Amino acid sequence: MLFDLETDPDPWDFHGMRATSPLTVLSGANNSGKSAYLKGLKQHLGRTAYFMGPVRFYHVHQIGSQPKNDNELNELENQFLSVVQHPQQNYEQNFLDLNRILISLTDTQRQTLLDLCSELIGGKFTLQQVDPANKLSMHYVDVDGTNLGHTSTGTRLLMTLLGTCMDTRFSAMLIDEPELGLSPRVQQAFADFLQDPVARKDVFPHLANVYLATHSHVFLDRREPTNNFTVSREGKRLSVSQVQSVSELHQLQFNLLGNDLETIFLPSALVLVEGKTDHKYLERAVELGGDLQKSPYRGRLFVVVDSVHDASLKAALSAIGIPSEHIVEWEKNGIEYVYPSSLMANKFGCSEEALGELAIDGDMVEVRGVTFRKSELCDDIVMRITPETVLPAELDDKLLKPLASAID
Repeated sequence: MLFDLETDPDPWDFHGMRATSPLTVLSGANNSGKSAYLKGLKQHLGRTAYFMGPVRFYHVHQIGSQPKNDNELNELENQFLSVVQHPQQNYEQNFLDLNRILISLTDTQRQTLLDLCSELIGGKFTLQQVDPANKLSMHYVDVDGTNLGHTSTGTRLLMTLLGTCMDTRFSAMLIDEPELGLSPRVQQAFADFLQDPVARKDVFPHLANVYLATHSHVFLDRREPTNNFTVSREGKRLSVSQVQSVSELHQLQFNLLGNDLETIFLPSALVLVEGKTDHKYLERAVELGGDLQKSPYRGRLFVVVDSVHDASLKAALSAIGIPSEHIVEWEKNGIEYVYPSSLMANKFGCSEEALGELAIDGDMVEVRGVTFRKSELCDDIVMRITPETVLPAELDDKLLKPLASAID
């Protein structure tokens, strides 16, 4: 049991499965139990693992000094246990503040930290003395001529993340919401660094395991999908499921984006058609066919073809990954056959039954001697479609309903 939760798998069993994996990413909705699970892992791993809570906002104007504390690991462990065992209190603190981190590093480690921040954030990070004429004066971190204390919160947050990970006393690092306060660009730079085995081993050779609990799609490991896990919760039961494939990873990414591609200027789905009038008409029909403002692309690519096409086309489309059920084939040869019958009857001045005599010859559409060009007919039909227009069952069943279902 973990915080009165049933877990599947137990954190100690989970670490046994992940012990040889340098990076593990846990993601899930708010209140899914990610933080609780991370704390359970920390309890299992003991004092050589460090839990970095989301409360890690620090101001460091000048770097103070303090004597080395050989008992600090025990103190940190006791602090963690004293607060995490209170069921009425959600432990979110990070006990190693930035000043403490900076003074605990060796000179070489501190320079590596400054260089790494320069690389990931941009600008030049250096260590300066408050009084250059006095070697015993206090120091401060200079960022392009500005004291670290006056720079952005995100700059100090990244330095806290990196500096804590450089502490060689820890063999495992558990970071709750590494994205906090970081711009998307810096998130990506930090995530790329963690996912690069060579770079990570060069700076954090002592860390056998890094566990992340995140709401950000940026921190998902795209190099190795199985390093990602989804945390979900039903009542008192908390489950952790491994991502097994690239398609599952894509689904998880889109979920973390809010299942809404339009907010990042991408379409909800892709529908490939044969002609200009097909495109114009189907675009209008889809616009009025329901709420299509959700994601993701997996299973959202549709191809629409007439009844007359190359015999090998469907096999070729399936071979490149388009689901066979998303290859829409009209019963007749022409988009005009799936225009709304009420509008078509009005346009041609005939009954809806008479539309059974509709004939297409090249660019011309004819019913009982009345003829229109395809483009003219399409423009008129599209202009007159309203939310009350009854669309043909074939259009609805073969394209609009499957499209809405794929996006929902």
